[in-house]
Amino acid sequence: MNKKEIEKTLAFYNNMHALNNLMRTGWVDWGLEGVRCESVAEHTYSTCMLAIGMHSFSDEYKSLDISKILIMILMHDIEEVIIGDITRFQPDKQATRKERGEKAVNELLKDLPDKAIYLSLIDEFNQNQSPEAKFAKMCDKLQPDLQARQYEGNFNLSNVKDNILNDPKILEMNKLGFNKVSEYFIQHDYPFFSGAFKDIAKHLKNKN
Repeated sequence: MNKKEIEKTLAFYNNMHALNNLMRTGWVDWGLEGVRCESVAEHTYSTCMLAIGMHSFSDEYKSLDISKILIMILMHDIEEVIIGDITRFQPDKQATRKERGEKAVNELLKDLPDKAIYLSLIDEFNQNQSPEAKFAKMCDKLQPDLQARQYEGNFNLSNVKDNILNDPKILEMNKLGFNKVSEYFIQHDYPFFSGAFKDIAKHLKNKN
């Protein structure tokens, strides 16, 4: 490698390394306390491990390209290096997220010779049409559900913002008898799952 290639490699690494220190906004907004909050990088790693487990243990996914899936999972959140971790409870930021996210990704990948490949896989993930994209998306949904179960007992609902507690979906779940953060997460994501993912989500619901 020449000096320019070395510098670009290290610059790319340093940008991605920032995700190690970016805390997952959702856990903070749900009043997590008394335990170290998961970073975006940890979420990505855990989602990759979940994908490997689901691909290995479930016969229905054996034909999927696991390498492609892992790259989708690794790459789809890199925009957060620039725009931060945005949740569905931040409508003001959600309104411009797509445009800002695309701009951020293009900036972060601009020096990569394989930029087009990664942009294509990020777009495929976001479109959620291919079997690999749907699998990766369900992993990305299920991981927070599992993490919420691990954090249960460390959420202080008195610190949760009013816009979350008064969200129509949260209020509807309250009427149904749900009162734990992990229950909110699993119930919200349950309709999104299919196949073995729904089996696991159902298992989690039954354990509540």
